[in-house]
Amino acid sequence: MVAYVIFIREKKLNPEKLAEYKQGVGSTFKNHPTKLLAANGPFEVLEGDPVDDVLILEFPSYEAASNWYHSPEYQEASKTRLEGAAFQVYITEGLGAK
Repeated sequence: MVAYVIFIREKKLNPEKLAEYKQGVGSTFKNHPTKLLAANGPFEVLEGDPVDDVLILEFPSYEAASNWYHSPEYQEASKTRLEGAAFQVYITEGLGAK
């Protein structure tokens, strides 16, 4: 069953660090099959506090999503993300085909 990693950027803190993260994060997917479903496009907050951006990644399974997020490569790359902006990040399992 597929799983999704959802990044909600609440507030930019350091645009240079965020740009550094964006340049380096791609290599963390090398051994982790994923599909980028939404990023940097228009969105509307229908309920809740305003946010800067939303990004959604699809992985083949919850385990695959967790393995990528907790991988040493991503954890190293995420250091610049955390310096660049405040985020909420979630992993959620998708619905199976009926």
